[in-house]
Amino acid sequence: MFERFALFIMLCLCAVMLMGSDVCAQDELSETDTLTTDVVWLRSYEQALDEAMVGRQRIMAEFYTDWCRWCRTLEDSTLVHPAVEALADSFVFLRVNAELDTSLASQFGINAYPTVLLMDGSGSEAGRIVGYVPPDEFIARVEQYVRGEGTLWALEKQNRERPSDPETMYLLGRKYMERGQHSDAQTMLEKMIQQDQDNNTGFADDAQFAIAMMFRRDRQWFKAIESFRLFIEKFPDSELREDAELYIPWLNARAGDNEAALEQYNEFLDDHGGSSEADWVREQISRLEAGQEPSEKDEGHSSSDDESDG
Repeated sequence: MFERFALFIMLCLCAVMLMGSDVCAQDELSETDTLTTDVVWLRSYEQALDEAMVGRQRIMAEFYTDWCRWCRTLEDSTLVHPAVEALADSFVFLRVNAELDTSLASQFGINAYPTVLLMDGSGSEAGRIVGYVPPDEFIARVEQYVRGEGTLWALEKQNRERPSDPETMYLLGRKYMERGQHSDAQTMLEKMIQQDQDNNTGFADDAQFAIAMMFRRDRQWFKAIESFRLFIEKFPDSELREDAELYIPWLNARAGDNEAALEQYNEFLDDHGGSSEADWVREQISRLEAGQEPSEKDEGHSSSDDESDG
């Protein structure tokens, strides 16, 4: 659900965040893992560093959890694809259960699943792919990082050279967001919106939406509501408006204001009864009337920037 933001966010981020959840029992970390192919995925970061140094290779590390459905989708379709397996000559593969190796996940600021880090042989991050990405795009993005394009360093360099370019500011803000640097992301995205208040680039509405989603991911419900309202005020014609209108009652319910949430959901049905989200809204109304918590909003499944469980 939430198709356009899905295509914009898998830019959300499995925005499954680092929060409590029932997790399946996982076997203790073994030294290797083959997924469903013969390609070996190491389980030890130190071993991956050693092998990368010896083979003068890069490291590709997938951070996952047992309960993350998009992790399983990535593993079953993308990571076992022959084009990805062919990267074994250039990369050492590593899988990290982020709930077992919490220190490594914290070290790299992993805040959504799945996240694939692309590192040099010393373990220095060159880029990351957040959420599910299909094989062709995954390979294209890996190759882009290998060429040094689209990395944090490349975007920061572009921003220094063209500090008033709104597209570079947007991409850099998104990059900060991917890495969990939310303060830097918010500053850059707000600066970008100021540069493009008429949304001539088509990115300003996405930038405001992303700011709201950062607050949502950080569980700052009221700030997220305020940010989504600002989004609707600034960009009333955006294709993301319906998504924003649906997030506001969901956030009110998460904040404990079920009365406001019910009123807003019913207003949505009055205004958008033919929406593809109408059945989901009715489900939320039923849950709230029964005294249950709202179901998690699916941030989507796209092929652009990130796809995560949220």
